Amino acid sequence: MAEKDTKKEVLDDQEVKRARITFSGNRLDSMQAVTKSLVENAKKSNVKIRGPVRLPNKHLRIMCRRTPCGEGSKTWDNFEMTVFKRYVDLECPASQIKEVTNITIPSGI
Repeated sequence: MAEKDTKKEVLDDQEVKRARITFSGNRLDSMQAVTKSLVENAKKSNVKIRGPVRLPNKHLRIMCRRTPCGEGSKTWDNFEMTVFKRYVDLECPASQIKEVTNITIPSGI
């Protein structure tokens, strides 16, 4: 069998490259808005796209005592934060990657 280089192809004197863009954050609605705008930009530019693909969420849990001095009844507080992750794969020339990824990303992502 002949080996095939799937990473790079020559098309119209430009190399087609693969790029994986990973997003992670603790606010789901803003992450979905960012990935939606990235996908819309890619479709406008006729870029081959795969995603957004959901990755497993992380649940960060902290359990601590309520009293700062340690005296009194032993009461505990539970704090939890969920970290959401997504990734998007792009296949396009390097010149188009900059155009597609020209989006505004809010803080926290």
